[in-house]
Amino acid sequence: MNKKRLKVIFFFRSDRRERQGAPGYPEDLLYGYSQVGEFHDVEILEQNDFSEWKPQHVGQKLLCWLAWNVFSIKLDHVYRYTQRENVEALNAGDVIIVTTVTQGITLALLKHWKKVSAEIVFCATAVANHTGNPLFWSLMKKVCPDSLVSSLSQGEITELKRRLGLPVSFYVFGTDHRFWCPATSAGGESQGVDYVLAVGNDAKRDYQLLVSAWKPEYPLLKIVTGSPLPDLLPPNVERVTSNWHMGDSAQHETEAERLRGLYRGARFIVTPLQETFQPSGQSVALQTLACGKALIIGNIAGIWDREVMRHGENCLFYDPGKVESLQEQVELLLQHSDICPELGTKGRATVEEHYTLEHTAESVLKILERIETRDGVRS
Repeated sequence: MNKKRLKVIFFFRSDRRERQGAPGYPEDLLYGYSQVGEFHDVEILEQNDFSEWKPQHVGQKLLCWLAWNVFSIKLDHVYRYTQRENVEALNAGDVIIVTTVTQGITLALLKHWKKVSAEIVFCATAVANHTGNPLFWSLMKKVCPDSLVSSLSQGEITELKRRLGLPVSFYVFGTDHRFWCPATSAGGESQGVDYVLAVGNDAKRDYQLLVSAWKPEYPLLKIVTGSPLPDLLPPNVERVTSNWHMGDSAQHETEAERLRGLYRGARFIVTPLQETFQPSGQSVALQTLACGKALIIGNIAGIWDREVMRHGENCLFYDPGKVESLQEQVELLLQHSDICPELGTKGRATVEEHYTLEHTAESVLKILERIETRDGVRS
């Protein structure tokens, strides 16, 4: 008996539709969209596809203020998506996969209030860090049973189960291992420059710690970020500007290839992190491993799968917030040149075995199978 093809809407904040199918463009941040499309009918919706909403009177402004300050809920998003044309767009699908915190909370509320009939898969990554407000979590315990909650991080899954008292599915985040791959030439792409690389923009990067830890005798450190860095950088620390996730398709390809070249040319990659339940640094870490490079990463609660990511096997962990711990791992790689290629080879194998886009699709299809057994899926 053939399974029903569902209409699955992938709801993103922005900047995803133009990525899909762009020549040479890595599909890391599409959450399995293309691969799931082999089994179900898929569509991308983005926040800008929906009509805007503005408060019509003081009462609505007051309600929005109260919702945020009392419950940590952005009620303006709720108002926006309950407009008729927006609800119709959402209900055009059988299932909506939503991958950002604000939109996920909003759609979970609308599902609970029966404003949205489509099934909601709330990929709740980073929601555990959204707020410590007990009223928010009390509300979420009532709301979330009407949606299927998932996360990219096993650490966050454990925390969400504790806070919500619900099962939480593992949404495997894979990388485009065909794009992010080792250099084919023996010399890589270093062009004779010896450097270490750090990449990323999210708020949980700890560049202050990284710069503080970087001793004068260490090689050049290139930091690819748009995030703030200390005003005075040491002579052996350099900011590199890269916006491969912005602009038109041609620019995407140019910047993505440039970033891949930086990975390939680096001696190793450091991903400095602040403690968090979210899997901060995950995409950079997997791109690093896929390129066959050694990785040093903060040992945060949000490490996505400790059964797979193991210190000394496919990465090196340091203790978040501790300069000496980070320096210990950096100096291990600087002093023992044989460790980097060993970690890189095992890291590449780890991606191929656990974290490709096909692995992402497998996890999404399992989630969709769970939804199909629920009464709410429309026949």
